[in-house]
Amino acid sequence: MEGFRPSKEQLKHIKKCKQLKKENNGKPVQMPWIVASICEGCGDCVVACVGKGIKMVNLDKKVPNAWLVRPEGCIGCGFCAQYCLVGAIQMTTYVDWALERYMKVKDGPYPSRFSDEKAKESKESDKGE
Repeated sequence: MEGFRPSKEQLKHIKKCKQLKKENNGKPVQMPWIVASICEGCGDCVVACVGKGIKMVNLDKKVPNAWLVRPEGCIGCGFCAQYCLVGAIQMTTYVDWALERYMKVKDGPYPSRFSDEKAKESKESDKGE
């Protein structure tokens, strides 16, 4: 996904989500719930994020993952989930729980399907080949 250019319909949706957030005391009505262990690190969600809150984290790991590092930028549009081809992002209406989760683990978790030890072993075996 090169760049995200919203259609006219998507622009209307963005405007509606921003208005709903304003009416809801600055909280979106839904937020992404990122399952880091499923994320394959493609970055499509980062490009699709209207609020520029999703970033790739754990770049030093074998498989980096996406994380909502700036939850205050989220408008709840759901484009991140829509563009996630592996289903690592689902939208939740439990906004307070999601906010608490993202504020607690600001820089992103690392429960990947690859442990650090496996990543080190893999890097070492890649050097040997």
